[in-house]
Amino acid sequence: MYNKIRILITYNIRFKQEQSKIKRILDYYNFLQINSYTYMAMIEKDDLDNIKRYMEKIKKEDDKILIIPICKSCYEKMDNIGKIDLDEESYKIL
Repeated sequence: MYNKIRILITYNIRFKQEQSKIKRILDYYNFLQINSYTYMAMIEKDDLDNIKRYMEKIKKEDDKILIIPICKSCYEKMDNIGKIDLDEESYKIL
């Protein structure tokens, strides 16, 4: 099953311990860090479901996590001003 989708995730997590847990999850799934609390990746739909479950367990009451799917058309219209390689290929090492 090859059902990849591009995802942008941004979050506002109050405590550093939870921030670290979120970062570890995103690193595991090879998200590219855009800035301190914003990440992007091309992932399998099943992986996105797993990420959502993990984040739901981690987040506290006042924490905010925004998960935005980006279609190919919108991605191609996006302006990249700076040195962010959004097409960088990365691989999971299991």
